[in-house]
Amino acid sequence: MGQKFNLTDVAPRCPLCEKHFEIMFHPVKKFFCYVCPNCRIGIKADDPHVGQWEKILAKVGPIPCPFCDANMRYFSTSTGYMKARCPKKKCRGEMAAGEPDRQPGTDYYHTTPDKPGVVQQ
Repeated sequence: MGQKFNLTDVAPRCPLCEKHFEIMFHPVKKFFCYVCPNCRIGIKADDPHVGQWEKILAKVGPIPCPFCDANMRYFSTSTGYMKARCPKKKCRGEMAAGEPDRQPGTDYYHTTPDKPGVVQQ
C-alpha cells in the first residue's frame, strides 16, 4: 500500500508551505511519518496520498479561498483528513476537515488518490 519508503531519499515537500517534511519515527506504533511542524500536519510515510496532492487537486478542481478567491494549497491523507491554506501571505485563510462524514461504527476507512473523498472500508 502506498509508495516505497527509503530513509536515504529526500522527504517530499509539504504542499501547504512547500518546505521539505521532517522524517520522524513513531516509537510506540512503530512506523515512519512525514511531519511539517510549520503547518502542523503529518502523514504516514507509506500513505498512498504522499506526493499525490497535485494529482488529487486536479481531479477535484481548485479550492477557492473564502476570503480572497485565490486557489488554496491542498493536503490530505488516506484516513480522510484534509487541510487547505491560502498561499497569499496577507490572507492565510485556512480550512481543515478532521472528521469527515462517515457511517456510525466505522472504525477505520481509507480514500485513495484515484477516488478522493470516496470512503473505502
